[in-house]
Amino acid sequence: EFIGATGNPPKQTFVAARSREDNQTVVGVGDPRAAGHFTMRLFPGTYDLETVQGGYYIASIQAGDTDVLAEGLTVGPLGVVDVKVVLSPGGGVIDGVVEDLPKSPTAAASVLVVRKYGSAIMPQLTMAWQGRFTMQNLAPGEYTVYAWIPPRDVEYYNPEALQVISTNAATVYVRDGETQQVSVKLAPLKEQP
Repeated sequence: EFIGATGNPPKQTFVAARSREDNQTVVGVGDPRAAGHFTMRLFPGTYDLETVQGGYYIASIQAGDTDVLAEGLTVGPLGVVDVKVVLSPGGGVIDGVVEDLPKSPTAAASVLVVRKYGSAIMPQLTMAWQGRFTMQNLAPGEYTVYAWIPPRDVEYYNPEALQVISTNAATVYVRDGETQQVSVKLAPLKEQP
């Protein structure tokens, strides 16, 4: 069930459930005619839930007494799991610069913004064209910002993989309704010892 800050659900919301075991993702759509309810069919396991809804961020996700953002959603072999997703409008903004990107009209860097919440890693990926990037509708909290030159593959749900590229990462605290400026350097091309 989705609930907006006004008690009304947004018109249509997409929910993604990413398995912590195999990183497979299942996407469901909230039905605007069903008062914010959605249904997903998931195999047994533990999942991180995300939602994509322009202008909103996830304020909380609860399954009974479980904080799903912190602990994940555990699905057993039988039964239905009731989940309550609370969305808030707005959020914060990170406006950033990748410092050491080569000067070129086509220069681009992959930028990963990660919020750690409990045992969950909540990444958002974007591109910095000519060294500039903006991330909007971010939940308040502390974020780590990473940048690298594509086509480098990064397993951004893997804490060990993030550690490898963390040498030049930047940390920023996002507040609701505010824009935070951040400058980040590109991750080294080779793994650090």
